[in-house]
Amino acid sequence: MQLDAVASLQLYTRNNATDYRNAPIFGLDVMARHMFGNGVGAGLIVGTQQQLGADSGPTADRLNGFKGRDWALGPILTYDRKLANNRSLSLSARWTPTISSTRRPDSTSTFMVSAALVF
Repeated sequence: MQLDAVASLQLYTRNNATDYRNAPIFGLDVMARHMFGNGVGAGLIVGTQQQLGADSGPTADRLNGFKGRDWALGPILTYDRKLANNRSLSLSARWTPTISSTRRPDSTSTFMVSAALVF
């Protein structure tokens, strides 16, 4: 079993045209997957975006600060393979629908496919 975690912090500057400033957002993604002997992996991903304060500006004031958060959970499939000359290939596909949200868009169609070639 493999367990990976990635944390992020998004910081924003004021939009002078609209006098709006987004509050910082903390993100956390945790993936647990089982690696099979043929390079295929399967597991689950849970992720969250947590706004650390209220937005500011006239529009944000009308929206009561617009402080939001969400949680998403879904499956992931991966494939990793070593290639010649110390190169490697990694493929992944994940679907992470929203399971809970407050003042953020809900989504059941968040799907991502990625490929990486290391050389």
